[in-house]
Amino acid sequence: MGCIVQQLLKKKIHIWQIATGHLLAVISQHYQDVTCLKFTSDGSHLVSAGKDNMVLVWALARILQQVDQPYEMVKPLHTMTAHSLPVTDLHIGKCGSRSRLVTVSTDQTCKLWELSSGKLLCSFMSVEPLTSVAMDTAEYHILVGMASGIIQKIQLFQQPIETEIHGDSSGEATLNTFYGHSKSVDCLAVSLDGSLLVSGGADCSVKIWDIVSCQCVKTIDHKGPITNILLSPTPVSLLDTNCQPTITIQPFHRQLYVPAEDKRDTVSTRIFKDENVDISSSNSEGMFYNKVHSGDGSEENSEKTNSELQQEIKHLKRINKQLYEQSIVEILQNIDK
Repeated sequence: MGCIVQQLLKKKIHIWQIATGHLLAVISQHYQDVTCLKFTSDGSHLVSAGKDNMVLVWALARILQQVDQPYEMVKPLHTMTAHSLPVTDLHIGKCGSRSRLVTVSTDQTCKLWELSSGKLLCSFMSVEPLTSVAMDTAEYHILVGMASGIIQKIQLFQQPIETEIHGDSSGEATLNTFYGHSKSVDCLAVSLDGSLLVSGGADCSVKIWDIVSCQCVKTIDHKGPITNILLSPTPVSLLDTNCQPTITIQPFHRQLYVPAEDKRDTVSTRIFKDENVDISSSNSEGMFYNKVHSGDGSEENSEKTNSELQQEIKHLKRINKQLYEQSIVEILQNIDK
């Protein structure tokens, strides 16, 4: 399906398609406000949690069926009700639908789940409410933020596994305790190599930690509370001023999208002419197309005159002929060698 964006509006979850701006689905199974929502790494599932103490696992394919059946209610794949108080944060591993899921709650527990089955694998008890959670890529550690500003590291491969989380109130970093925030830790993120932890809290500061030593290596002050953190590779557009966006973000529609019966949704590939391209160059791969555009099948996006279509067909035939001739030359050269 491609680019999907989600939004929380109290008890409801809205899902749009970025390329068209269509509101594809609105799902509502929570009884109170939704507090967190995340996709799996492969985009096949999403997990929501809320103040109703529930954690719901949704299959994106089932949700998108609502486009053709707008009046049919979508049901979650799994419903997890082990928490007794509102869920404050969740983290999904990097293995797609086979990942493990971690949730934390104000009921002072951190729970580890199997996402594919919805089975509870392990539960960790704390002495205070938990406000945020993260896990390294290799899933060696679970890192939980507490309301007091302490961050605790849980060793998943330590034998026996400690199921009780005890924060050190002395103010000094220990083997499994990060101390530095003066108020609640509201968001956590781990670097791709699993060596650094980034935390943000209600004390208006972002801290970067070394996970092994639990030492703070840098502090970045802000003017307000930190509500979310995302670690991402540097976008190409920041380094290359000539970089063009591959997808144009359309205005998001407020009305639920219902396909017209006389129109069929299409995904069209636009091929652009480039007379200056050398067919024999080593960088010629993919040079005959540079954009895939998602459309809704409307006349303004797809209508072309017959003369334009004929010219494009001739151009494609010429390109195919050049490709064929170049392939024959390379094959004969390899045979001679």
